[in-house]
Amino acid sequence: MGRAIRPSAGCTSGELMGETEPSSLLARLDELHDRVTDILDRLADTTGSGRAGDDPSTDESGGTWSVTDVLAHIGRWDELSRSDLGAHLSGASIPEQPKYRVLNAEWVGKDVELSLAEARTRYKAAYAGLRQLLVEAEPERWDGTVRDYVDTTIEHYKDHVRAPLEFEVAPGG
Repeated sequence: MGRAIRPSAGCTSGELMGETEPSSLLARLDELHDRVTDILDRLADTTGSGRAGDDPSTDESGGTWSVTDVLAHIGRWDELSRSDLGAHLSGASIPEQPKYRVLNAEWVGKDVELSLAEARTRYKAAYAGLRQLLVEAEPERWDGTVRDYVDTTIEHYKDHVRAPLEFEVAPGG
């Protein structure tokens, strides 16, 4: 997989959920983003720092991610999606990206010193930029590529809702 998104299997998750209109997909994206934000904010408030002792997500290698790590991670992906979709909507080609695991590893190394406040700022700004781009795109511009990116972002948010919820209700936690 050379691009940062999964290729569509012919039917997007939005279509599976009965959401095919851009406004419905955007509402679903907003809903999940708000849910992730709420969960991560509650976890950060509980742990205090957003780093030590909080364990809302697990990376591919089995390592754990803090609230700060997850906020920075989602912010990076939203920035990349905005950049790719901006290129696509302007008629340019979407640049080839390394595999997502390569990008994740690169970003984790770059973001290791981020504070919780800095990660929150990136997370909020990245989503605001992505959302603005999607809102400004006319519905007829929401082709398969745009829908794939939105659907992939929805699935990405779902992944980051599941892990913190499991952490919140874990025995002894």
